[in-house]
Amino acid sequence: FGHTHLEGETRLKGGAKYINTGSWLFEPHYAEIDHGKVSLKRVCDLELHPRSASLIHSMREQGLN
Repeated sequence: FGHTHLEGETRLKGGAKYINTGSWLFEPHYAEIDHGKVSLKRVCDLELHPRSASLIHSMREQGLN
């Protein structure tokens, strides 16, 4: 597949789904499995530890996203 830091979902041949959670520093996402359904969720929708939230905010301000 190569290497990428872009989050996304791709349907593969045979019907399988490939999920890339992307970069944990710049737009953190995670994969959630609920009753057999897999979906991509944004970490910013979760309550982050203040230090993690501060780091992400600081990096975005510096244009590192």
